[in-house]
Amino acid sequence: MAADKKIARRRGAWICFQDESGVSLLPVVRATWAPKGDTPVLHHRFSWKRLSMAGVLAYRPDRSRSAFVFSMADGAYNTDKLIEFLTELRGHFA
Repeated sequence: MAADKKIARRRGAWICFQDESGVSLLPVVRATWAPKGDTPVLHHRFSWKRLSMAGVLAYRPDRSRSAFVFSMADGAYNTDKLIEFLTELRGHFA
């Protein structure tokens, strides 16, 4: 990566690391208690939402500035949503 850092420094560019992750609001149920002889019954709505987050950690090669930019989306990221995020990201560093 040393050669890339030199080129980025000459161009005044940012070095970016991007990743995306999904989360679910699924309830965590492992164990519970009830009086002896009564089976515990847990009720849920079963309407779990799914969210995804894409984030970019960016820094200048000379370490003068750094930034963390992220975006949240309903459901999962697909190619179109990710391209839209990366297009908007360019505006932050222009």
